[in-house]
Amino acid sequence: MTDDLLQRLKEDIPKTGFVTEMIVASTLNEIGWIVVDHPFYVDKDENKGREIDVAAVKSAEAVDARKKVTVTLALAIEIKKATNKPWVIFTSPKASLENVETMFDTTLVHMNPQEIWFKDLYRNHPIAECGRFGRTAYQAFMKKTAHENGAAKDDGHSIPTFGAFASCFKGAIELSSYIRQSDQTPLRDAAQLKTYTVGISHGLLVIDGKLFEARVSSGPEIDVNEVRWLPYTFNYASKEYGNRRFLVDVVTTGYLPAYLRRYQEWLEDRARFCLAELS
Repeated sequence: MTDDLLQRLKEDIPKTGFVTEMIVASTLNEIGWIVVDHPFYVDKDENKGREIDVAAVKSAEAVDARKKVTVTLALAIEIKKATNKPWVIFTSPKASLENVETMFDTTLVHMNPQEIWFKDLYRNHPIAECGRFGRTAYQAFMKKTAHENGAAKDDGHSIPTFGAFASCFKGAIELSSYIRQSDQTPLRDAAQLKTYTVGISHGLLVIDGKLFEARVSSGPEIDVNEVRWLPYTFNYASKEYGNRRFLVDVVTTGYLPAYLRRYQEWLEDRARFCLAELS
């Protein structure tokens, strides 16, 4: 391999998204998350296997003399490089009937749903204090491409954004199915403690680049601000998945470590909460 070719490769590789994917996986590993690179999931709509960039799992436990409660979070993560084409999320105020607990896929193992009220479980979740949620998104400065009929199509909205959110959604649903399998395990562990699990899954979209929030009021002005994190409500309906409204958090790579630390603290708090609820 010539020095010239090696240099050209070193300059070309960072232009892809693979480097960011490895950095994100490394960040998760370093703070104790279980990470699977590029796992496959089954797209039930098309009955075919698809790949998601990263699947990550983190658990917190709370124990007393008789029982152990584990709260497990599973994230289906898509990573998008957007160095020169920032992502723009349009937000609107949280509706009065928009219940936070309906935005997750929640699994209870070895317990009755009436023992843990989902509304109480998610009462102090980080998105509970958000006054606005993302509703739609596009990637700025994307070129127009032509349909077969000659009409222009904006790839910034139709392909990268919806596809990323849909992959996060379907990947997270698959992760929930793995959590539910633990319902087949014995109630008591080797130490004869009763074991209970609360499984939570949703999507995470990591942007390697700039992220902006756009607010449109009744007037012609558009308020645009750079942000580090936004909760996004992804709506999806199909025969296989039903009619769902699902959380996909959108964060920048720079904010990802702080986002993960905050989530770990919440999981530890919720493990203690669930243990107290089962007392």
